Amino acid sequence: MSKDSLENTLLIADPSLQDGIFDRTVIHIAGYSQEDGAVGYIMNKPTEKTVGEILQGEVFETLKSIPIYFGGPVQTDQIVFSAYWWDQQEDFHYRLRISADEATQMRGKPGCLLLAHVGHSAWQPNQLELELQEQAWVNVPVSSDTISVNHTKLWKTLLVNSSPYHKLLAMTPRSVRVN
Repeated sequence: MSKDSLENTLLIADPSLQDGIFDRTVIHIAGYSQEDGAVGYIMNKPTEKTVGEILQGEVFETLKSIPIYFGGPVQTDQIVFSAYWWDQQEDFHYRLRISADEATQMRGKPGCLLLAHVGHSAWQPNQLELELQEQAWVNVPVSSDTISVNHTKLWKTLLVNSSPYHKLLAMTPRSVRVN
């Protein structure tokens, strides 16, 4: 993938990236420019909390069972809703930072994945490009797995499908001593 086409792609953390926050993450790059850098949301790190446990009020009633995902280390004092879906032409769509009313409407849409994120991930200009050169991330196009796979298994599923080399890495235990 060229660096001009990073927006609306996925970053899969390389198995060597074991820093805690980004260990085994999948990030949807929702915004990108060479001048401003990149912004994205981690798709596979549930917080074990639901919307109903954090947000109160009638407007959140239909959203109360939605799990909250850790979106990244930036602005962790905010919860945002995002919707992801494929249309009949097999085009991927997403809407970020939608209101609770919009989230309620999107929740009923067939094939729509509605997520709540606390925080987001961000890169300064040229920072993500450098990390890609250092092979900290595998950059892949968005696929139907983004919506259809259990998100706790998303990292492994996407890494296995990215290349034979990465398949081998994904199948290797975290500690080779545990075999």
